[in-house]
Amino acid sequence: MKNLCSVSIDSSRDVSNKNELIIACHYYDSDEKQIKHVVYDILEQNQTKSEEIFKAIKDQFQIDGVKFSNIVSFMSDNANEMVGVENSVASRFRSHNNSIFQFGCICHKFNLILVNFFKFLESEEKKRNGIIPLD
Repeated sequence: MKNLCSVSIDSSRDVSNKNELIIACHYYDSDEKQIKHVVYDILEQNQTKSEEIFKAIKDQFQIDGVKFSNIVSFMSDNANEMVGVENSVASRFRSHNNSIFQFGCICHKFNLILVNFFKFLESEEKKRNGIIPLD
C-alpha cells in the first residue's frame, strides 16, 4: 500500500475455533476520489501476546512492502495487549512511527459504560428496596 492509511485490527474465532486476526485498512484513493475500506488480510493467529500479534502484522507488511511511515493511525479494541502504554501492539506501531494516532474502539468503550451504568442502577434499586444497607 503506497497511500497514507489507517490500520484497524481485531481478532475473532472462526467456526473451527481458530483465532483469526483481521487487518483492515482505510485510505483515500486519489484515482477514484473516495475513501476505501478494505480487509487487508486475515491471519491465523494462535498467540494473544502483543509481541506475537505485532510480529505477524509486521511480517505481512514487510512481505507486501507496506511502510510504517505511511500509516497514520491504528485502531483496535481497548485491551491492554492492544493499546497499553508499554508493550502493546499500539506501542510497537509507535516504535516504528511515532506520529501514528491511536484510537480504541468506541463500541467497546460504550459497552463498558452501559454495563457499569446498569450495575449502578441495580445497586441503587437494591438500596431503595432495603436489600443492601445504606452507607
